[in-house]
Order: sequence, then C-alpha cells, then structure tokens
Amino acid sequence: MQSIKVLKNAIRKDMRTKMRSLPKDSLLEQTRSVQKKVLGLEELHKSSRVGIYLSLPTEISTTELLRELFKQNKACYVPRWGNNHMDMVRLTSWSDYEGLPVNSFGIPEPAHEEKRINAFEEGGLDVLIMPGLAFDKFGNRLGRGKGYYDRYLNNYQSLGKSFNRKAAFQKPFLVGLALNEQISGAPIPTDEFDNQVDLVITSKRNIHKQHGA
Repeated sequence: MQSIKVLKNAIRKDMRTKMRSLPKDSLLEQTRSVQKKVLGLEELHKSSRVGIYLSLPTEISTTELLRELFKQNKACYVPRWGNNHMDMVRLTSWSDYEGLPVNSFGIPEPAHEEKRINAFEEGGLDVLIMPGLAFDKFGNRLGRGKGYYDRYLNNYQSLGKSFNRKAAFQKPFLVGLALNEQISGAPIPTDEFDNQVDLVITSKRNIHKQHGA
C-alpha cells in the first residue's frame, strides 16, 4: 500500500498542473466570487483580529480582500516564515502592505529584520484565512509540503504562552480558500499532524468540516 507521503505528493503534482493551466479569466472570476462570500461570513463580521495569507499568482487572490479588511478596521496579520516555523505578524495599513518586500517564492513578506507585532501579543487570531493546494469534502487540507500552517496550529497554545503565560489561546476559525478545481474528488490522505479547516470556500460551494473524517 502506498504511503501517505507518496499519495499526497501525487495529489500535489496533479493540482499544480491544474492550477497552472487554469485560464486567467476563470481565476479572476472565481476570486471575485470567493472574496464576496468571505466578506459575508458571520465569523468575519464578529472578528477583530484576522490572519490572512498573501497569495501566489495561481491561487485565489487575497489582495482586494486584505484592502477591504483594512477598510473595516480589522487588525490584519500575515505570515512571516523562518527556517522551520511561521509567525503571523501585524500589518499596520494598506500602504504598509504595498511596501512589503517580495520573498523567493514571489510572495510579499515582512522583512525578518523588521520588528513587527506578533498576533499572540494582541490576544491571538479570531479568524485565519488559509491557502492550500487541495481540499476535500470533509474539510481536509493539503498544503505545499512544508508544514508551516499545520505546525503553527498544532503548537498554537504553546506559542501563545511564550508571549503571555496567563492567557488561554483558542485556535482561530479556519477558512480555506480554493478554486473549484482544487477540490479533490477523493478523500485527502491525512495523519495526526494535519488540521482540518472549519470552512472551505469556493465560488460554487461552501464545505464545512466533518468531524472524524
């Protein structure tokens, strides 16, 4: 029987091919629809502190979504990666976003030498908007293979305690954004390290997490 790693890599290869071949007008149309649905979420309306990924050209774009979150006076946090970890750090404004350097993956990322407020310093995240290479109908997520988001979520309590020992940090509401083509027809193989998202949003449907799947 094939290992989970082999199965995951096969799905990744298939999804990368699909995403590269997707027409730009379809990507734009799906992005607009997904952004509208995200902005209508009750969980987002209730939130104060929102973590959000900064998108690759082949992903659902979060650029206009980020702009709207600033307009709504949300505190916005974006990923900053280390060798084996990820932090969510504060962006102060739209102009702050526009001035971010671009990393080796072609994604805007706050400079590592620049002091930024960590989300845990301000109580942690209420909502975390996540990317993925693939999702399934159970809310399982397949990332790009580095494990940054899963590691961050699996260590959420201990990471928070390193900033505030007395605080109790609850995991944020997890929202995955996906193209219709990124929904796998077969269940995504998972292990104990993998986190389901609470909600996957595509232009065609919303997929809610199913416990025990």
